[in-house]
Amino acid sequence: MPAPPPELAARLAALDRRLVERARRLGGAVRRLSEVPAGDLLWLDRLHAAGALTDYQVAALIEGRDAELRVGEFVVAGSLGARTRTAVGAAGPAVLKRCGVRTEALDHLGRVAVPHAAIVVPHAVTGGAGEGQWVWTLSAPAAGGTLAARLSARGRFTGEEALALARTLAGGLAAAEAAGLIHGEIHAKNVRLGPAGPVLVDCGLAPLLPPRTAGDGAGDVSRGGWAEPTDGPPTFGTDEDLRAFAALLWGALTGRPPFLLAPRRFGTVGLGGPPLPPVGDLAPDAPAPLVDLIDRLLGHLSADARWDGPPASFAEVVERLRPVRPAFSPVRTAGWATACGFALAGIVGAASVPDPAASPSGPADAPAPIVTTEPAESTAPPSPEIDAVPPVRRVAVP
Repeated sequence: MPAPPPELAARLAALDRRLVERARRLGGAVRRLSEVPAGDLLWLDRLHAAGALTDYQVAALIEGRDAELRVGEFVVAGSLGARTRTAVGAAGPAVLKRCGVRTEALDHLGRVAVPHAAIVVPHAVTGGAGEGQWVWTLSAPAAGGTLAARLSARGRFTGEEALALARTLAGGLAAAEAAGLIHGEIHAKNVRLGPAGPVLVDCGLAPLLPPRTAGDGAGDVSRGGWAEPTDGPPTFGTDEDLRAFAALLWGALTGRPPFLLAPRRFGTVGLGGPPLPPVGDLAPDAPAPLVDLIDRLLGHLSADARWDGPPASFAEVVERLRPVRPAFSPVRTAGWATACGFALAGIVGAASVPDPAASPSGPADAPAPIVTTEPAESTAPPSPEIDAVPPVRRVAVP
């Protein structure tokens, strides 16, 4: 049975020892290739056709970037951007994000736990052991496509869909806020729409990343339309996250991502950027609490009697988006009580009226009731006394 060349076998074994044996089993299945020459490419093509190698792995092996396919114990399977990779380890699939140098803040992020299903925080840091090696954060993969892809394919959300999205994500961000984290990268590409609901990934990572360079795609508007900063590094904080959250909901309701209207590198709305149009003008079916929240965070509404201005935290956002129960009205309550009283009186009165069609003695098969009565005293006036009739004397007639 044909075997791959020794040099290629060594490269495959460095990636995964099982690939060499898999290549041996596929060696007998000779397939003529019209556009790929024989040699190493033939073996890589066979492994790729059998599902043993991904597109990213084949491209890296052809280009001689074998070192990029291993991160510690993880085998890199694909790419999700300039810094993000999908990988497989002993515990299953994972998402790796490349960082700069290893710092105490980065290690602390790996130890923070946020118990909420709508937020994903990197839970470990790997790599960086040797000189010149990258540091990678490890996160659990989130199922589903991105919100940006959903908006591009199917258009805007309805008002109720956007309200449900806002409540779920606000709950996750409030939990992260309680743990002392700033997300810093809230945009439609970081929201995954899985079967269990929306999930916001990479929480707390953006403030710890080094500035992006031209090699990372900085300034490339075609990657999704998000503009990059040109006047200094971006700032991170709760206010920036709140405005980014409002811009995310604005895009979900209108189907129009802010694109060039966002001056920050991750597509969020900063104070210096052009204001977005009021969401109520573009999405008339949006619920009033959601429109009020977005317009206040984007600066379209000022303080009024109900609210003192835009919310200062995501915990306050959750409170403002909470379903409101109808207010208590004494007049309405008294009216309902009166109506219920009349209805109850009617039911009792109808039940007490005898049915004329029914027999007085009741059903034929029912036993006659036994009634016992006490002798009642007579109230009639006494009869008058009559004198006795004198006896008649009988006389004999001769």
